[in-house]
Amino acid sequence: MDGHTHRLPKPKSRGERMVELALSKIKSTSDLPTKQDEAGTSFDPFDIDPEDPFDVGSWHYGVDADDDSSDAYIPSLKESLLSHFNSLANKDSQDSFLATLIEVGTVERRRPTPGVVEGAQNPHDYSYKCHVKVVRGHTAVPVPVCIKAFLAFFGIKKGRVERIRASVATKGVPPQDQRGKHDNRPHAFSTGQVNMIINHISSFRGRQSHYSRKETRKFYLPEELNIAKMHRMYLELHPNEKCCYESYRYIFEQKFNISFGYPRQDTCSECDSLAVKISHLDKETQEEEVRRLMAEKELHQRKASVFYERKRAAKEAARAVGSTTAAVAFDFWKNMPLPNITTNDVYYRRQLSLYTFEVHDLGANKVYLYSYDETVANKGSNDVVSNS
Repeated sequence: MDGHTHRLPKPKSRGERMVELALSKIKSTSDLPTKQDEAGTSFDPFDIDPEDPFDVGSWHYGVDADDDSSDAYIPSLKESLLSHFNSLANKDSQDSFLATLIEVGTVERRRPTPGVVEGAQNPHDYSYKCHVKVVRGHTAVPVPVCIKAFLAFFGIKKGRVERIRASVATKGVPPQDQRGKHDNRPHAFSTGQVNMIINHISSFRGRQSHYSRKETRKFYLPEELNIAKMHRMYLELHPNEKCCYESYRYIFEQKFNISFGYPRQDTCSECDSLAVKISHLDKETQEEEVRRLMAEKELHQRKASVFYERKRAAKEAARAVGSTTAAVAFDFWKNMPLPNITTNDVYYRRQLSLYTFEVHDLGANKVYLYSYDETVANKGSNDVVSNS
């Protein structure tokens, strides 16, 4: 005894053993005779072709095809079958593929069963055989497998195979996926109810986002709003309509591109004007005009970048020790709607705007604010100068 504990390997399940048994039969070339192609040349249907993308033999793992070991061959074939099955578009396509691998036949021999009336419907009126197709060279060879190996190959349950083979036996076609297509959902939203929710969300007054370097098409609502509050307002407006929060949120996210709060990065009126002009031009018939406006917009944005670089340099110069340079920046703050109340009706009506003009001493890092509402003056350079 060396003092170390040796653990025995975990025994394989019955399904894994059946898969290995089926694959070992596929690997063996002694069970199938040599075939001939159209030219009359003999070839082995299990010969490995490295140029065939469906040839999933041992070449995929870099071992010799004549090697008797199936350690590399078995997982390669299983992985190929499962990968092709999972790549199919939907459940109907997968069921159609599985139906081609199930052979339906009649029961050749029956044992007398006491208590069974002759001619009555019997669950065992048909016999079924499963197989998988393995491509070797230019031939797809069907190899029979048991039901347990068939289920393990494609990672499915027995009930799914039973539904497929029952449909093929009685109707001749695989079953169609009926999930979500039944008329037994009394609480499903009608088109009118969905339109009511869409109209309610559209009734909120917000604003479009500005055009900046990264163009976006998002609608912005006030930051004090949220989906839960909008849902409560909808129920208050339509008390007889049943609508849970999840349904309201689903329509909100699927039908709209809305965010709460306004973007921090704004652009000047020149950027907005150029962006609107570009969006209204036909890019195919007015290509030269579009190119000219885009170049003008790019030049304007580059000038803005140069301005911010100069502003940063002026701030650093004003804050230097012993500096005699003064740097001042001024701008308007975000508009504040008045009155600032939580009444629901305020979101459907126009509010009074409060303007705040800021003067920022960059060197001393001090800010001076001047506030007035829209009844005193507008928001612009001429109004600021005339009212100062």
